[in-house]
Amino acid sequence: MSDPAPAGPLVHRCQKCNAVEAGKKLLRCRGCLAVRYCNIKHLKADLPNHKSACNGIKKARVKLGKETALVRNLPAEGDMPANVFEAGVGNFYDFPRTDDYMKARYNFAVRHLYMLGTLDSTTLALRHMQDMIRLDNFDDKYAHLIIPYAMLCLDLDQESCDFIKKWGFPTPSLANVQGTDVFEYPELIIGEDRMLERLVALLLLRLKLLVDVINVIKARKALSRTPLPVEIQNVIEKKVVRSPLSAHLYQESTAGLLKIQQKMIHGIRELSIAVNVMDKNFISELFAVGKLLNIKVRANDPEAIGYAPHVAKYSYPAWRGTEGVLQLLADAHAGGVKALETAIQGTKHSESSARGNFSRSGAEILSSMGLELIWEHLEWVVEEAAYFGPPAERPSKYLAKVHQGFWTRTFNYEQFMSDIDADAEGFSSEKLEMLRSIIYGALYGAESDEETREMMRVLARGMNIEGPQKIRTRYSESQNSPWSFEYFDSSLWKD
Repeated sequence: MSDPAPAGPLVHRCQKCNAVEAGKKLLRCRGCLAVRYCNIKHLKADLPNHKSACNGIKKARVKLGKETALVRNLPAEGDMPANVFEAGVGNFYDFPRTDDYMKARYNFAVRHLYMLGTLDSTTLALRHMQDMIRLDNFDDKYAHLIIPYAMLCLDLDQESCDFIKKWGFPTPSLANVQGTDVFEYPELIIGEDRMLERLVALLLLRLKLLVDVINVIKARKALSRTPLPVEIQNVIEKKVVRSPLSAHLYQESTAGLLKIQQKMIHGIRELSIAVNVMDKNFISELFAVGKLLNIKVRANDPEAIGYAPHVAKYSYPAWRGTEGVLQLLADAHAGGVKALETAIQGTKHSESSARGNFSRSGAEILSSMGLELIWEHLEWVVEEAAYFGPPAERPSKYLAKVHQGFWTRTFNYEQFMSDIDADAEGFSSEKLEMLRSIIYGALYGAESDEETREMMRVLARGMNIEGPQKIRTRYSESQNSPWSFEYFDSSLWKD
């Protein structure tokens, strides 16, 4: 990523050197009041980078001031009250000139302050957005879709989840909802009117909590090598988590942490399905915004333009500010690409003989297809992140062996067919050849239709279906025949 995120929670930092405010107070830019610096020297040095954002905030603030004055000074006549900012609370849009005012306020709060991503700008942006929905309960400008992300940036995680549920079920009984279970079934939080913004905010929150669990497990494993008093170990484990919702993790047993981790992974994959149903391009657009990969969505793809880029853009400050989450997804993507590379090796096709006159490179499509396998590889990446054992026994090593064994066996007709009951609906040699063609065509073809993409997902999921622990056990039992036809039963990998 070209713009590396600062480590840890959102705090006052020098915009030039990233130094955290400690002891000596940082200087605030007098123009925008939204960024801080160690000293005048750093402020001047960063001016070429900051000037555009600073001027944008100043202009937006002036515009908002003018619109505020116009609305405040409107004469009381007809249905227009004397002071609409007090008398019009709740139905603000029913009165004249308020639309232009709300547009100016949204522009200032969201497009300039929130997108800047500093503690000062995010805090002020949240206050503005909360006041906007106080004035207009129907929120015509949709500020309520950005508020959960601003809350996540500020580690108001429970408040963010409660807010999502409140707007998913806008009924009087849930007006003051509190203590929502983050891992409830999605429809119990976001409501039946699924909005991609709400799904993505909830997905980010769950990933944030998963990173906290990983960090506690890693800390505990590291501390076990040098025994410390329980009190000191507890202090360290408290420090490695970010979310207030994770404050209790140090009290959990190791077995309890692993159970929580599995629950989180299941909940994340469940939510990822809902996100993919809403817009399958979201993850690729998110990676594009963060410049995590050199992925370009083709201009002739009608689904590449519209909703997903918008949500990716306005959710990105929260993704970027949540340490460890984007790296987790990038590692899962790398695992997906590796699985597909193994698949191609198994087909015994080379890129030079397969490409012909096609326009897309194998590497480009591998990277693009790998995005679709992120959630299937998440569990492996999580286990890899907390692994402290011998390099030769890393989870990724086991997975590579399983992949290789799977594809070698799948594309060896005699061995594979001998394992399939003649009466079962197994793979005929024609079907195996079709699979071979599909993989080769999807990776090296100019186009990849939905049927091809779905078959690729089926095949890759078939390699990961049981998860690290079960796959490791099964592989150890029989290295010569680790897979059978039952793994292609779609009912096994639906969830």
